[in-house]
Amino acid sequence: MRTILLTSLIALSLLLGACSGATQDLTSVVQTEAMATLNAEAAVVQAEMALQTAQAQNAILQATIDAQANEAAAPTSPPADTSTPLPEPTATRSIPTNTPAPTNPPGVAVRFEATFTCSGTRMAFFSIRNTGPETYQSARVSAADASSDTELGRSDGNNEFLPNSTACSGYQATLGPGQTKYLSVKIGALPPNTQVIARIVVCSEKGYGGNCLSQGVHFTP
Repeated sequence: MRTILLTSLIALSLLLGACSGATQDLTSVVQTEAMATLNAEAAVVQAEMALQTAQAQNAILQATIDAQANEAAAPTSPPADTSTPLPEPTATRSIPTNTPAPTNPPGVAVRFEATFTCSGTRMAFFSIRNTGPETYQSARVSAADASSDTELGRSDGNNEFLPNSTACSGYQATLGPGQTKYLSVKIGALPPNTQVIARIVVCSEKGYGGNCLSQGVHFTP
């Protein structure tokens, strides 16, 4: 509408310019007003065009913003799993630990058996059992009055082991693991009910060397 009005004013101005000199002043006035109106209308048109341009730019900017927002909100595929899978557990069988069989510590068990006379001498006999793993090759036996500690007799030697409790001879060289043999010692004639103590030492080597064990036995002949 404004464009049509502007065109009409221009045509009118040109028409008035063609009139006679008598109306020149009036024509100048009309032309001046027409130019002012034309400038004003042009300014309005430019303002509207600038507004439309700004609106178009705003629409484009908003569309760009909306597209970026939609793109950011869109779900993304999860990243591929690149981890190395753990190996499946395999059944294991525990191997039992070999436990060595218990061994007995070195030891002997001594017991008074009886008295016996050998070649006119009264002897006391003792059984001795080897309860450990060692072998004994020498023995020493002494007997004493328990009340006064007076020695009654002594038997020293490397072959002191007897085969039984009444043997006066036949000494044997060793006492092996688990074996039971006998020892003897002179005690002589004693008053009745005399308490006697026998001290017995056995060693793993001859001459009372190596590992030795000792044991005391109280008895009444």
